[in-house]
Amino acid sequence: MENDAKNRSDRRKHTRYEAKPVLFVEIMPGHRPVGPVVDISKSGLAFHYVDQEFETEESFNVSLVTPDDEIIVDDLNVKTVYDFEIMDDSISEVLVVRRRGVQIDGLKQEHTHQLYDYIEHYTQKNM
Repeated sequence: MENDAKNRSDRRKHTRYEAKPVLFVEIMPGHRPVGPVVDISKSGLAFHYVDQEFETEESFNVSLVTPDDEIIVDDLNVKTVYDFEIMDDSISEVLVVRRRGVQIDGLKQEHTHQLYDYIEHYTQKNM
């Protein structure tokens, strides 16, 4: 598994930043909440979710929102790069928590400034 993570890191075009716990993924249409953003870059992001709550195609649209429902980036097209189960002792044994990494597919000009502004103000570089 460590080699898989290293290989993904080597293929990245942009620096990945750890997200502060203020950004969540919502699935479009309907702004259905899924889970918190774990890390983010100019070309992709990763988030955690409960396995029972999330089913999509390989490509789908998401919005990035704050806990008070402020939309940071709306209707962003993404494509799944990886998806795997994570172990989390703080979660009930009944729930299966997964991590999904997605690549941003065709970043629109309007999204570029919003995404870059978020990265500048709400992340820390450590990855």
